[in-house]
Amino acid sequence: MNVTIVCVTYGKRAHLLVQVLSAAQRQGAAGAVVIDNGAEDPVAPILAARFGGWAHVEHLGANRGSALGFKTGIATAVARGAEFLLLLDDDNVLAPDCLPKLCRHWSARLAAGEKPDSFTVHAVRPGTDTSEAAARLHIDEPRRGSFLGFHVADIPFKLARRIAPGLLRTRTESQPDATDVSIAPYGGMLFHRDVITRIGLPDEAFFLYVDDYEFAARLTARDGKIHMVRDAVIHDIDTTWGSAKNTPRSALFTGRLELQNFSKLYYATRNLTYFEYHIRSPHSALYLLNSIVFMSILTIMAIKGHRLPQYRTMLRAMQDGRRKSLGINQAYQL
Repeated sequence: MNVTIVCVTYGKRAHLLVQVLSAAQRQGAAGAVVIDNGAEDPVAPILAARFGGWAHVEHLGANRGSALGFKTGIATAVARGAEFLLLLDDDNVLAPDCLPKLCRHWSARLAAGEKPDSFTVHAVRPGTDTSEAAARLHIDEPRRGSFLGFHVADIPFKLARRIAPGLLRTRTESQPDATDVSIAPYGGMLFHRDVITRIGLPDEAFFLYVDDYEFAARLTARDGKIHMVRDAVIHDIDTTWGSAKNTPRSALFTGRLELQNFSKLYYATRNLTYFEYHIRSPHSALYLLNSIVFMSILTIMAIKGHRLPQYRTMLRAMQDGRRKSLGINQAYQL
């Protein structure tokens, strides 16, 4: 399979990016399209010295968000003739044999009768679980009806994970090799170029955060499938709070309220509110219940922790999300 890596980088992360691309090249990727999203490192010269013509770099001139970054990367890869695309964040290192496993599973789904434009296969990240079912396969998929990722049904699991983590690890072994989910992040997603013909490119109006969920949800909303492959693993090598994975999208209470980057807090909260309220769980009674419980806890924690500026930013973001006010908010620049 002729697989092109699509990756977006920013800041001073070239040392991470080189590790990501090196692992992909070793596993047989045909090439890479890298979007320089206002990186502080000289990305093009670094990659040219290390990879030659294998890695193609497109410059956006400034950090214009993940949505436009991946939109540009995917469009560029397709225009350059890529047949298959594997999306990776700039700190997603493929575990040994990850790409061949994804390719084999894609071929198996095609042999089973699925059409190239109707499905993706996806690697998993250990440790990104948000529900009991997700934990067994390490899938980051909030439940339907969640409010900013919070769901009352997850409370028993979270307690069990603290009290008896060994029980969940034992049950993991009995799970299937792959499972289907309704949404997924960019990192680790492999698909045929025909998928883009079917669902289009990422929506740049999201600017930053949740654009990947919306992109994946378009496929499953059109009766497509996202197959998570349990033994195809990627590792996030940047574990700092500022990394792409450690964002206020996934943090529930303390993580959001302690965040000092108000722009990240705003966009993550606004976009997730939009996605959950208008796409994921419209007119859901569970959504209303979870919002009441979540906001009660958040309000108490904000007052006790003296985090009212973060709290007010979240309230404004929630309001904008419900109003469908997307795009760049000039009050919150990166």
